[in-house]
Amino acid sequence: MKTPAYLSRNVEKSVTWRAFAFVAGLLLAVAAIQPGPANAQALNEEAELFPTPTAGAGTSVSISGDTAVVGAPGDNGDRGAVYVFVRDNISGAWTPQQTLIASDGAAGDRFGASVSISGNNVAIGAAGRDNDTGAVYTFNRSGTTWTQATILTDTSASMLGYSVSIQGLTLVAGAPYTTIGSKINVGNAYAFTSLDGGVSWQQQFALQVVTGQARSGDHLGWSVALSGNTALVGAPDDDFGNKQEAGSMYVFVRHGSVWSLQARINPGPVQSARVGAGVALFASTAVIGSDGSNNATGRAYIYARSGTAWSRVGTLIAANGAAGDRFGAGVAVSGQLAVIGAPFANATGARSGKAYLFGMVGGAFQQIATLAASDNVAGDNFGASVALDAGRALVGAPVETSGNGAGYVFMVAPPTITAITNIAPEPSVVGQSYAVSVQVTTDPAGLGTPTGSVTISDGVGSTCTATLDAAGTGTCTLASSAAGTLTISASYGGASTFGASSGTETHAVAFADSATTITQDFPDPSTTGQTVSVTVAVAAVAPGAGIPSGPVTITDDLDNTVTCTIADISVSNSCTLSFNMLGTSNLTATYGGDGGFNGSASTAEVHTVILPSGNHLVFVPQQPADVLQGTKLNGVTIQVQDSSNALVPISGTEVTLSVGACGDTVLFGPVATVNGVADFTGVGPNFYTMTVNLVLDATSDAGDASASSDPFNVIGPNADIVFTDGFDSCRL
Repeated sequence: MKTPAYLSRNVEKSVTWRAFAFVAGLLLAVAAIQPGPANAQALNEEAELFPTPTAGAGTSVSISGDTAVVGAPGDNGDRGAVYVFVRDNISGAWTPQQTLIASDGAAGDRFGASVSISGNNVAIGAAGRDNDTGAVYTFNRSGTTWTQATILTDTSASMLGYSVSIQGLTLVAGAPYTTIGSKINVGNAYAFTSLDGGVSWQQQFALQVVTGQARSGDHLGWSVALSGNTALVGAPDDDFGNKQEAGSMYVFVRHGSVWSLQARINPGPVQSARVGAGVALFASTAVIGSDGSNNATGRAYIYARSGTAWSRVGTLIAANGAAGDRFGAGVAVSGQLAVIGAPFANATGARSGKAYLFGMVGGAFQQIATLAASDNVAGDNFGASVALDAGRALVGAPVETSGNGAGYVFMVAPPTITAITNIAPEPSVVGQSYAVSVQVTTDPAGLGTPTGSVTISDGVGSTCTATLDAAGTGTCTLASSAAGTLTISASYGGASTFGASSGTETHAVAFADSATTITQDFPDPSTTGQTVSVTVAVAAVAPGAGIPSGPVTITDDLDNTVTCTIADISVSNSCTLSFNMLGTSNLTATYGGDGGFNGSASTAEVHTVILPSGNHLVFVPQQPADVLQGTKLNGVTIQVQDSSNALVPISGTEVTLSVGACGDTVLFGPVATVNGVADFTGVGPNFYTMTVNLVLDATSDAGDASASSDPFNVIGPNADIVFTDGFDSCRL
């Protein structure tokens, strides 16, 4: 067995220096990485996850959303246990949910040597089980209860479960002390899958190095990471020529159910660099820990894949790093953040440990903070394991409190500011589309570019989602349904590496114009007393849009008492009325408007009213009284009588005046009646007879007709004309 110079076998089993790779969040941008400022901000923990009594808690850690998992392989005589904690979304408090133990646990199993959680499935390594053959246990959560699902083993393995990574329904476990042929401790890894949601798991493939490349003591499987169909397997003691323990990382890819080696990566063989001590992966971006570099000061490398080729694109170096820190023993990445552990750093005492937070700053990754446990003391080994998800980091300190160990949760997502930068057009009208532009930045600026989306709302029912671009900006469109000064809100829910924030801006929305049209009056013509249905359309006038609501009133100018009302044009579009007067009517529809639309009136719709077919007409002109010269004959009502003896006032009928027995006939007129009243204000004093001539509508079967009144007097202003006998004589 080739044991790293800085670890004995016993220490190896009590403090496992391997990487945890939790795969989540957004794509890690690839850029050259520089060490950050020596005075980078120190972040204190959000919570300390401190199960008691325990041993080695924090040897392994994993976090998924609001669930944290802390492995304690030294519990109960090295049987081991895993502690699950959950965070309350309201109070923010972390509380224990359940302690997981192996159903067949035995002393020395070291259950919890590695842990990885993905949603409601967790994989737990027990590298010492069955005399160091090892095993991986899977647990599945239903509600708040975790139940052991499967025990995964391979009799050819040695220390299976030394490392583990799970994503969805695939998991990869390392067995770094496996002997292959005559080569001892070459190591390998195994891929397992589930077809039933995590209830049961089956081995899919063994991930092994080509026989010609494998060497004794490589320790392939020391660290593993998984993302989709790609697995990273670290071999930190891989030799390159005479460069012993230079280390390397192997990339395996899956096609169907078959895994094959895609690449072997080493940034440049250096004696005892231990490349692959920790690995983390998202999509096609890998972070590789090299905890032996530069006299064990340590560093981490970023590699990116294009097609099938991997290339080095950056390096992470700790500010104020020192020989022996073992920076890179644990690595995690999520979005534009990375956490690197240095468990032997002398932060508050010898080997108290430290963890570093890196983020994208000005297009390049830099150290932006250190993660500091509030009770960190010498020997804690804080940073031995790290995990990162949804803006929170989980850091293990397996020797904290004299070996009890603990996990520490940190909120590492930088705070953000969401600002509405532009609204156009300003103002808009109801229903009109307007663009809302937003920008999300870190606070303070320069801690990376927020990713994800922003939800924008006008507060009255219109929402849209703006997807942030590479500059952290986005635009989407709203269309408001109410007029007034609205408060536009923009809410950024955060991403895996950025905090949530929101912003507001006011926007003026004016009333939209409307257009009202009578689309039908049926039947036309109608007969007296017949029900007429009037259909109306009210539409928004561009650039406005939407559906106007509220009442519409229909009126006519034939008989001003005839109206009907549509209670709500958005619900119904017609009402009924009937006419008692013959003639031609101009119907008008008037919309009063609502909370978003101005009112409007239609143009006149001509409607004709006739007598029902088959009625017999009798003219009944009312006998005028004597009137003064220049006076309207407003006492005269012209009516017709139908066969049911109903009197119907008429308009548009021609009325004439003729001189009676006083000489030659003199006509005045004809004059059309309005609501049955004739206006003869221009007639001079005389003795007259009124004649009514009615021309019926062509659709009626009644003939044209006329009738005359008895004679009546039009008296001059000085009463100098006297009608002595009405019919027989008159004198000028």
